[in-house]
Amino acid sequence: GIRDEIQPLRQELDDLRSMLRRIGRDRDGEGEEFRGLFAEAYGGLVDQGVEPALARRLTQTLQVSTASSDLADREQLNRNLFHILLASVAGPAPIKPLPGARRVVAFVGPTGAGKTTTLAKLASYFRLIQGKKVAMITLDSFRIGAEAHLNTYARLLNVPCYTVYTREDLDYRLSRLTDMDLVFVDTTGRGARDRDGIEGVAALVNSIPRGEREVHLVIPATLKERDAAA
Repeated sequence: GIRDEIQPLRQELDDLRSMLRRIGRDRDGEGEEFRGLFAEAYGGLVDQGVEPALARRLTQTLQVSTASSDLADREQLNRNLFHILLASVAGPAPIKPLPGARRVVAFVGPTGAGKTTTLAKLASYFRLIQGKKVAMITLDSFRIGAEAHLNTYARLLNVPCYTVYTREDLDYRLSRLTDMDLVFVDTTGRGARDRDGIEGVAALVNSIPRGEREVHLVIPATLKERDAAA
């Protein structure tokens, strides 16, 4: 079909873009110390959004850790690079409930990033595994089914769940949930160009008392840094 015919063209365009980026890097002197498969590894990292300085350090580590017998083995080099990347990524900083105090954890980010699902999984962990007193609040009254989605999780966990629309609503609900260890707040997903919407979400989140507030940006793991910044 047409899709099968288009796919090879897309691959050729991707290969062409990569080649042009590599030519540009060669002109700028980026990665010029690497040769062969190591140059490919460096170029691949930069193409995926890794900062050139970090890509250089990773590729240098790859060179040092690769046995001479594997210098021409692309698959082995890729496996080595994979393990180097795993070792270089810091572990996540977990949410830590404060003894004798409430923590209000808000999730913000673009539509479809997984805020509600992430919130539900964390709420389940703290409620069922750690035995904490948990509540949920959703500010996402715009997405169809968002309120019902979170309420379903709340019923399964047997925890309170509320929908709020204004700062006054949020202040009131938080004032009634002072005995909770954790209050998870789901927010409306907003696009990068929706400045008014982003400012509205920010105003609500910033109204949470600073000493209790913890805000997490939720974005797809595959999103490149330059795209996230844009």
